[in-house]
Amino acid sequence: RDCAAFEALHKQRFVRFTSSDPAESRTLDVLRGNIQRGALGIGELKYHVAVDSPEMHRVYKLAEELAVPVLIHFEFEMYNTGIERFAAVLKQYPEVNFIGHAQTWWGNVSADLNPLEMYPTGPVKRGGLTDKLLAEYPNMYGDLSAGSGLNAITRDPDFGRDFVTRHWRKLIWGSDCDCHEGRGGGVRSGYCIAKRSLAALRGYVTDRAKLRRILWENGAEVLKLKKG
Repeated sequence: RDCAAFEALHKQRFVRFTSSDPAESRTLDVLRGNIQRGALGIGELKYHVAVDSPEMHRVYKLAEELAVPVLIHFEFEMYNTGIERFAAVLKQYPEVNFIGHAQTWWGNVSADLNPLEMYPTGPVKRGGLTDKLLAEYPNMYGDLSAGSGLNAITRDPDFGRDFVTRHWRKLIWGSDCDCHEGRGGGVRSGYCIAKRSLAALRGYVTDRAKLRRILWENGAEVLKLKKG
């Protein structure tokens, strides 16, 4: 309710998604009602369920019915577990656009991920699951926000440049940073995620049209916004 009211005051600047615990019996009613009242997608889904559980399949079917995207937080043994089985979901719902997010999603850019390590460092081993899902499924997108997204494209700059170059049509920029002034104020890390990720992307992508795709147009297409 608060988000809807805030959006109404700032229609040119904000849009909203809707989320509800898939394990609750009321969830489909909550999601459907909020979408009917203007929410543009479902998520961030960050709940203690398996990604291919019956509860999540109910959500995917609703997203298919209402033609809205689904943003999923993948975190090993915590939220939306079983990412190694997610390809079957993508195959079952080819008309639903899925957006991958968070530590386990981005850690899997590397084929040698220790799943207990939320923010891996050092060189990336090619052939990671996330890389494959983005390459093989037209309805899979990646949300570059948060420390996990930033880490994925900066931990190994050579890989990061190649990754962004190959997937520029599938990546959606976001910050997920709550610093106060764009320099890291008020956050524990002491730096602004948005500032660092924008700098990395601008260094990797010299074609302005491709950079614009990542920063704006890919997200606008998925959300069915008018591209201005």
